[in-house]
Amino acid sequence: MPVFTVKRRVAMGREKARSSYIIIGVLIALVAISFARLSYGVVLPFMKDGLSISFKSAGMLGTITSLGYLMTIMIAGYLSTKWSGKNTILLGLLIICIGFFNLSIAVTYWYSSVFMFLLGVGTAFVFTPLISILIEWFPQKRGFVIGCVNSCGGIGFLFVGFLVPFLTDLYPETSWRLTWKIFCIIGVIVFFLTVLLIKNPARKETYIQPASPPKDIYTNRSVIKVGFIYGIV
Repeated sequence: MPVFTVKRRVAMGREKARSSYIIIGVLIALVAISFARLSYGVVLPFMKDGLSISFKSAGMLGTITSLGYLMTIMIAGYLSTKWSGKNTILLGLLIICIGFFNLSIAVTYWYSSVFMFLLGVGTAFVFTPLISILIEWFPQKRGFVIGCVNSCGGIGFLFVGFLVPFLTDLYPETSWRLTWKIFCIIGVIVFFLTVLLIKNPARKETYIQPASPPKDIYTNRSVIKVGFIYGIV
C-alpha cells in the first residue's frame, strides 16, 4: 500500500475523531447553557408551586443564577489558562450536576438559591474554555464550530418544551423534581464522555510577551467596546 494512501487514511481517521469533539461540545453546551440557565423559565411555574414561593422569589432564583455566572466568568478564563481548558470544563460540569441533584431534592427557597447560584458558576466555568478548545482544534472552521455550539439553545429548549409537559401529565406534583434529576443524569453522562473523548490541544511554542498591567487591559477601548456589546446581548 503506498505511503501516501496510509498517511491519507491516518489523517482522515484523526479528522473523524476530532469531529466527535463538535458533537461532545454541543452536548456540553446543552447541559451548561440550555439545562442550567435557559430551562428555568419552563420549570419555573411548577417549581414555584412545589416550593410554595411567590413570583418575586421565583424570579430571584433566575437572577441568582445569572449573578453566579457574572461573578465567575472572568475567573473561568484564568482557571482555563492555569488548569487547562478540559479540567475547567470538567469542574464546571461537576458543579452543574451537583446543582441539578440538589435542586431535585430542594424543599426551601434558600436551599434552592444556593444551587441555582452554583448553576451560574458552573456555566461560567464551562462555556469560555469550551469555545477556546474547539476553535483551537478547528481553526479553519471556527465559525461553523461556534454556530454548532450555540445551536444548543434551540435544541435544548425544544427538548425541555416536550419533556416538562410530558412529566407534568404523569406526575403533576413532582414533575419539576424529575426534570432536574433527568438533567443531572444527562450531565453525568456528558461529564464522563468529556473525560474519555476530549483532549486539550497541543501547546504551541510561541514567544510570550510580558503580561500587561490590569489597568491597561480594563481601560483599553477595544476591550470596553467588546464588553459593552456583550453586556447588551
